[in-house]
Amino acid sequence: MLDDYLTDLEYSSLAFPLWGVALLWLAVFVLSHILFRKTRRLIEQQALVKLEGLAVLGRASSPRFIAAQVGMATAIFALGHYIGGIFVPLYAGGWLLTTCASLVSNLQSYFYVRAITRRGAAAGSLTITQALAYRENAFLLCGMAVFCLVGGLLLAHLALLGGALFIGASALGNLRRARQAEVVSAAHK
Repeated sequence: MLDDYLTDLEYSSLAFPLWGVALLWLAVFVLSHILFRKTRRLIEQQALVKLEGLAVLGRASSPRFIAAQVGMATAIFALGHYIGGIFVPLYAGGWLLTTCASLVSNLQSYFYVRAITRRGAAAGSLTITQALAYRENAFLLCGMAVFCLVGGLLLAHLALLGGALFIGASALGNLRRARQAEVVSAAHK
């Protein structure tokens, strides 16, 4: 039984060739950034919820950050292709799932901000600190990482396990940014 499970893991594959996965990644990546920018515009237009440090949080749409993400994806896909075998679904599939997690996060944010701007949806105002914004994203990513981990273990598929690894690392990165934002905020008080 364990041998069958390990064999299933070893023979994990993707439904598309690597170039197809890379093109799918690019489409998801572009859609995610479009949603991110639309959400940011909505946040700036409404008055109920304000984000402290919106400029810092908006760096994710800067050309430099986008170029770094494309470079990282290129390196991951190239590494998966170069090493081959189990590393194609683990790296390429995992990175595609990580970008899908970003799309889900941006989609959730977009719908939330749209809902809160509706007449009668909320009263008063709230300012969310930069640290809380990072933590909220980290918690969402943590949930997605656990989902991928459990799915990867149940289905014995490396793409889901790779997604859990990359998404979990992103969640930890957001928690680190939250701690840094708290330190900076405390220093300014």
